[in-house]
Amino acid sequence: FIRNLVAAIIKSRSFLGRCVSLEPGTGKVLYIHLDRKDSLWRVAKELRELGITEAESDRLILRTEAHIEPYKLLDERLAWLAEEVKATKPHMVVIDLLWQFLIVKNSNEYNSTLDSINALQDALKSAGYGGALVVALHARKATNPDESFDDVLGSTGQRGSFSTNIMLSHRRRE
Repeated sequence: FIRNLVAAIIKSRSFLGRCVSLEPGTGKVLYIHLDRKDSLWRVAKELRELGITEAESDRLILRTEAHIEPYKLLDERLAWLAEEVKATKPHMVVIDLLWQFLIVKNSNEYNSTLDSINALQDALKSAGYGGALVVALHARKATNPDESFDDVLGSTGQRGSFSTNIMLSHRRRE
């Protein structure tokens, strides 16, 4: 899902039937890939398979845990992110996975979660960023089939902190 969205921005093509209103050849994405279960070579391979060419790859700013590793405090990471946004001027920022980027004592604690997400959004705003922020979260085994958002790991404060929430699920037995 995220990689298809990244390719749509880079290639200025529609996504889920919606037009990407960017001049062709101008779409730029800052993709902070922190999911250690998903290797970087696989990310690059899938993006190539989605049509991102070598010539377009300079508009895909891919960052990994190695880029944020020196920054042990949340304020340091947010300052780093603000500088990246100012330097690269992306149309979209992707943080995959959010809880590998944010630093909180307990992601299940509502106020800590809100404070961290608000600080993230404030850092982007102070950097002059007005584009889309896409974050990926993991979920646990489904416990409430009627409300899949209840299965997102961490505080319910996450759900109310973003303007749009999209839940994708994969039920292996179905």
